[in-house]
Amino acid sequence: MTRRWQGEAAAYGLAAAGAGLALWLTLPLALLIGPVVTLSILSQRFPALHVSPAVYGVGLMAIGAALGQYFTPEIVSTWATIGTTLAFNAAMTLAGLTVGFVFLTRVLGYNAATAAFAGLPGGILTVLEVSKDSDADLGAVLFFQVFRIILGATMMPLAYALSGFDVPSMGVQAVASPAPVTLHDAAILIVASVAAAVLGRRIRFPSAEISAPLLVSAVLYGTGVVQMTIPTWVPALGFVVVGASIGTLLPRPGARKLVRLVLHTAALFCLFVALTLGVAVVAHRLLGIPFPVGILTFSPASLTEMIALSVALDLDPAMVAANNMFRMIFCSLLAPGLLVLLHRAARTA
Repeated sequence: MTRRWQGEAAAYGLAAAGAGLALWLTLPLALLIGPVVTLSILSQRFPALHVSPAVYGVGLMAIGAALGQYFTPEIVSTWATIGTTLAFNAAMTLAGLTVGFVFLTRVLGYNAATAAFAGLPGGILTVLEVSKDSDADLGAVLFFQVFRIILGATMMPLAYALSGFDVPSMGVQAVASPAPVTLHDAAILIVASVAAAVLGRRIRFPSAEISAPLLVSAVLYGTGVVQMTIPTWVPALGFVVVGASIGTLLPRPGARKLVRLVLHTAALFCLFVALTLGVAVVAHRLLGIPFPVGILTFSPASLTEMIALSVALDLDPAMVAANNMFRMIFCSLLAPGLLVLLHRAARTA
């Protein structure tokens, strides 16, 4: 076994150990939080720990396909009624970008490019790719984006658990009336999910590895084409792999810079959360959206965790999924526009 494979095998073993410890502690979304925290700490000391992109992609596809089975025809029918919510989401994304930009440049002293891309609350793959063509501090942008996801993956489930919600450790609810796995349904679901992920990746659809299979799975289940119940161990393995990958993505700066980036990202995340709470209150009063649903709908965390949490708590997963996907797409479209604005500002200066 080569050293690279040893590092990957060790990452999976440590991720499984972290997931087991989190389950023993009965933490919410333990199979995701455990590996994220474990690998984010250990990978700083052992850089060889990593998760290959192919395995990470399979993990995302497994989660997406499994989450899609909760989208019944009744839930899917609500998608046509959330246009106003998407407008709220766009407004909050722009407000968050503005607040984050001012905070990072005026208060923390980052340059304009770093502040613009670090403060985008979504579309991480597109943001990182576009920021390479600017004078942004790529290490800082990566840290802000990844650590924001880690904070969302850990803090949001814990906050709901402390608020009295029963957040399952497995990350998914048991299906009320499970249907047996059939070769016919499994083949359709696997082929459709893989094809959707590959096509989404080719056309640069945001977070294609999870969002495209989730959409396809939701359509297949929502229309009744597929009816089997996906075994719980499928998304469970996906959560462990994705958590391990997120944990190993963090840059490895020196101790002083690491502490500074952690504090700065935490401060920015707190600003985003405060903005989310405000928008959730407004959405509740104007649109009648329940406050717990509004938080997941507008939260600047990761699509994977927010959809999983909404499914686990039965908090309108259709609305949460649609809005989180929309924010990823919106941020992915904003990133190239920000690059153009930054280049124009540089030429003017």
